[in-house]
Amino acid sequence: MVYIVGRKNRELCQSGPYSLMRNPLYFFSFIGVVGLALALQHVLLGLIAGAGFLMYYAAVIRGEERVLTAIHGESFIDYQKRVPRFWPRWAMPDGGGDSLLLHVGPFMRGLREVFWFLAVIILAEILEWAHLEHVWYSWPLPF
Repeated sequence: MVYIVGRKNRELCQSGPYSLMRNPLYFFSFIGVVGLALALQHVLLGLIAGAGFLMYYAAVIRGEERVLTAIHGESFIDYQKRVPRFWPRWAMPDGGGDSLLLHVGPFMRGLREVFWFLAVIILAEILEWAHLEHVWYSWPLPF
C-alpha cells in the first residue's frame, strides 16, 4: 500500500512489490482471506473463499487494466509484458531508488480499510478461547 497510495492513476507504479506483480494488494488480500478461513480451521471454507475471491477480482483487475491502459498507454502495455498480473515472479524487487514519497492521508485511510483483517483475527481468537474455556458454545459448520 505504501508504494501506490496517493499515486494511483497519476503515475504508473512499477517499483517495490509492483516490480514483482501488477496487483500485490489483491494478491496479499487473497492470502489474507484464505489464511483467515484456514485460521478458523475450515479448509473447505478456505477453498471456497479463495475461489470466490479469484473469480470476483479477475473481473475487477481486467477493468482496472483497461483504465490504466487508457491513462498510461504504451507504458502500461510494456509493464504488462514484463510483470505478471497476479502471481508474483520470484526475483528481488526493484526498490525504485533510495527514497519514497508517502502521502500520509491516503495511507492512513488505507490502513483503516484493511484493519478489519486484524479485527476478525482477534475476534476468532477470542471465540476460540471462549469455546475452549466453555464460556461460549459454538456449532461446527456442516462442511
